[in-house]
Amino acid sequence: MENTGFTKKIYLVGGAVRDRLLGLPIKDKDYVAVGYTQDDFLHLRKVGKNFPVYLVDEYTQIALARRESKVAKGYNGFCYEIENITLYEDLKRRDLTINAMALDESSGEIIDPFKGRDDLANKVLKHTSLSFCEDPLRVIRIARFRAKFGELWKIHPRTKALIATMKESLAELEPNRLYQEIAILLHYEKSYLFFQTLLDLGVLDRVFPFIYSLNSLKIGFDNIEISVFDYIMKVLEVLKAGGELLKLSTLYYYLFLEFLANPSLSPKQREESFEKHLDIQIPKTLKKSMFLLMNNHQKIKTLWHSDDLEILNVLESFKRNKNLLQCQIRFFYAQESVYCLYSKQSLQLPVKRIWKIFYAIGNYSPVSWIENTIPKPSRKMIQEHILQEKLKIIRAFKAKNAFLCKKAL
Repeated sequence: MENTGFTKKIYLVGGAVRDRLLGLPIKDKDYVAVGYTQDDFLHLRKVGKNFPVYLVDEYTQIALARRESKVAKGYNGFCYEIENITLYEDLKRRDLTINAMALDESSGEIIDPFKGRDDLANKVLKHTSLSFCEDPLRVIRIARFRAKFGELWKIHPRTKALIATMKESLAELEPNRLYQEIAILLHYEKSYLFFQTLLDLGVLDRVFPFIYSLNSLKIGFDNIEISVFDYIMKVLEVLKAGGELLKLSTLYYYLFLEFLANPSLSPKQREESFEKHLDIQIPKTLKKSMFLLMNNHQKIKTLWHSDDLEILNVLESFKRNKNLLQCQIRFFYAQESVYCLYSKQSLQLPVKRIWKIFYAIGNYSPVSWIENTIPKPSRKMIQEHILQEKLKIIRAFKAKNAFLCKKAL
C-alpha cells in the first residue's frame, strides 16, 4: 500500500525506478525518506543548500520527503517543507509521471499514483501535475528525455498545451543550468531530437535564439535547398554519441563562417562575436577547445594541399592532444557524409598520413642536436632548428606519398 501517512520508510525513487522498469542500466540511486527527520541522518554527509540531501556513497543519496512551493523567479525561487510530508506529496512535486514512481525494495512493491508505468509502456512523456509549469527547466528536461529515449516517444497533448503557456517563463532559465542539461544530452546518440523537439514545441527561439535563427538560413545544393538548422541536425545524427565538445562545436560552427572567411578580424574580435551570439554558459576550457575546432575545420579540409608551414601550424595547434585531433577528424567526416547526401562532390582526407606526421613532429626532440652543437646554441637558434626539422619531417612524408602515387601509376 502507498505510504499516505508518516510511517518511517525509505523508498528508491525517480530515474532509478524508471530505468529499472525499462531494463536500462542504473548508476545513480536516489532515495526518499518518509517519516524521518534530519537527526536520523547525522552519520551521513549532508549536502544541498535549500533542502537536506545525504550522501551514502558516490552514486547513492537520500533526501527527506518534501513539499515545494514557487515563491520567486529562477531555479532557486522555491521554498521547501520537510516536516510531515507523505510519499504521495513528494512524488506529486516531480516533473513527469515516469519519474514519479517509488520502489519499496523490501517488498518489491512499486508505488505509482500517477500511472507512470502506463506512460512507460505507451512511450508517453506527461507532466505529473500543474506544478510542472513552475519550473521552466522542466521544458528542457522533457526535450532531453525525448532525445534519450528516441523519436517513438511522444509528448502528451495536455503537456504540450501546458508548455505553450510557459514561453515567457523560459527567460528565467539560468545559463549555467542550461549548460548542465546540454552537457548531459549531447552524450546521447539522438541528441538532435532535443533541438527538434524544442522547435516543434514552439520554444526553440526562446531558449536558443541563435540556433533558431539557423532555421531561416538556407544551404543550396544541386537540386535541393535545406535550412542550416536541418543540415546541422543531420550532422548531429551522424555524430551520434560524439560528446559535448564535438557536438557543441558543430552547433556553433556556423556562427563563425563569415568571420573565418574574413582574415582581417583578429582572434579577439572573433571571440567577442562568439560571446555575443552564445546561447549558453560554456566553461572556459571547453570554449577554448571549441574555438580551435571551429577555426581548424576549413583548414583541415585542404590540409594536405597546404604549404609545409601551414600543415605544421595546424597540427601543432592541437598541442599533442590526440583526442582533440580525433574530434577534428570526426567533425570533418560527419559534415562530409551529410554533404554527400545532397551533393555529388566528395572530399577525401588522408587520415593515416595526418596521424603519422602528427606523431612524428610531436615526438621530435632537439636534445641530441643541442648536446653536440658547439658553441652552445641560443634559444632562438634552438627554436629555428626545431622548426626546420619539423618541416623536413613534413616534406619527407609528402615526398614519400608522391613517390608511391607515381609508382602506382
